[in-house]
Amino acid sequence: TMKCPVIYIGSTRNLASRCKELAGRRHTVFTAILALLVSSSIIDYGFKVTGSIGEARILEDELKTKYSRIHRFKPALVER
Repeated sequence: TMKCPVIYIGSTRNLASRCKELAGRRHTVFTAILALLVSSSIIDYGFKVTGSIGEARILEDELKTKYSRIHRFKPALVER
């Protein structure tokens, strides 16, 4: 069982293009997701639609803060 069942993949203005990016072999998260699938893990994807870019940024900052409090570091590949 995973210690934390969350893979943070960031935000986007276009969900369809983001999903296509994540499915590409060149994306950093591809290997992690593939490893989980090969090990028979079940993966559920979730997303939230916001009313504005400003609201999305606030929500993303809140999620990063919560993640950092739990793990004591930012999600992988997050610099800000």
